[in-house]
Amino acid sequence: MVRILTQVSGCGHTGLGVYSEGNGPLLFQVGDWTEWSKQQEGSPMNHAVSCGGIVIFRGKILVLYKNYRGRYEGWVLPKGTVEPGEEYEETAIREVKEESGADASIMKFIGTSQYSFSVPEGEVCKNVHWYLMMAENYYSKPQREEYFVDSGYYKYHEATHLLKFQNERQMLEKAYKEYTEMRKAGLWVPNHSKV
Repeated sequence: MVRILTQVSGCGHTGLGVYSEGNGPLLFQVGDWTEWSKQQEGSPMNHAVSCGGIVIFRGKILVLYKNYRGRYEGWVLPKGTVEPGEEYEETAIREVKEESGADASIMKFIGTSQYSFSVPEGEVCKNVHWYLMMAENYYSKPQREEYFVDSGYYKYHEATHLLKFQNERQMLEKAYKEYTEMRKAGLWVPNHSKV
């Protein structure tokens, strides 16, 4: 496992963090983030944690189109909130399945993105842990209950242009680089880590 000490910032906080480049997300934090990180997950404060997947099948990336009652439109990657007692990897696999209908297995942890948004109770800071995932086929069926109205697998350059959010485009870029390196090394083979 490789650990990297790096400057990190997001949701109004800046400090130093030690990240894992191996199989998991942030290991621990130091500096100005220490107190914030203790409150971040599982506290009544306005912090949330989600997990998602950059799902690839035969070089194409799964993206979903969301239209929330005409107020929100855009292409996104599948992701969702961690449920109590659930491991991050389980969340990523479950959310990909629920939102897209796709069966996929985790190949590698990619990284964590952050963003914030406002709700009536105040501002919410969200961490999203992203995983590179391999789909079993091109099948997808958008989850209408979550306002997904379309889904599909697209070439890298198409998916990059479709994605609405910059942080998701950045995670896709990093994941696709990992994917191409794994393919070249003969490591892009199913590992069957499904729930």
